[in-house]
Amino acid sequence: MLKRALIVSALGVSLSFMSGILPQNEWGDVQAVAEAKTQPQDIALGGIQLGANMERVRSIYGEPDHKTQSPNNGPFGRVITWTYGSSFKIEFDGDSHTVIGAETTANNGIKLPSGIGVGDNINAAKWHYDSMKQSAKNQYRFDYNWYLGVLLKTNNNGVIQSINMYMVP
Repeated sequence: MLKRALIVSALGVSLSFMSGILPQNEWGDVQAVAEAKTQPQDIALGGIQLGANMERVRSIYGEPDHKTQSPNNGPFGRVITWTYGSSFKIEFDGDSHTVIGAETTANNGIKLPSGIGVGDNINAAKWHYDSMKQSAKNQYRFDYNWYLGVLLKTNNNGVIQSINMYMVP
């Protein structure tokens, strides 16, 4: 019994020594030396990637419950918005009819490719996305290059309240 206790104790000392020399992220979690960086396929919501066309969206979600079109102003010009239920919307460039953004605001099954969705804790998202940074109080984002990204908003307990996928013009 004493031999087992000594082995367990030695293992604990070596693990805590190793955690002190291995790279850690800003939350203190030990990370692998060769982490995978955020990839373009990580920037998707509910199976829809930025740049997808209207037919792709229609093939997954069917006809929207509501369609709106903004006037021709702003960086994208005219924007077409399709809304599904009261908690999921997809925005399209009015000329190319490709996805330029999407947002979900409820635990409705719409998730990131990692399986993270509204209602999950932000720590789960931090674990999946190495480039995630806190951009404001209760707001976290990760991006691919500088123009494709995802913004997660949380409540004060760290529970994700909305996920917004965006493209910078």
